[in-house]
Amino acid sequence: DFSIDKYKPGEIKYPALFKKSSVWSSGEKALLRLSAALFSSSSWKADLGNVFHSLDADNCKVAIQAIEIRYLGNGDVLL
Repeated sequence: DFSIDKYKPGEIKYPALFKKSSVWSSGEKALLRLSAALFSSSSWKADLGNVFHSLDADNCKVAIQAIEIRYLGNGDVLL
């Protein structure tokens, strides 16, 4: 059950999300892998080549924006 009421701020249950993602599209799974790696690179790995290969143009922009936010630390997006 993915009720929003069960989640706490700052907590993402990636193992449960990865289990549920078996029915998701390849692009959705790629964004999940990327988000996990951006959240905790010591716990989750993502091959950027594989991630971007699975994404359409709009989701490539989303992925790049997520990387910018994570590493630039602000909402000033370059795209």
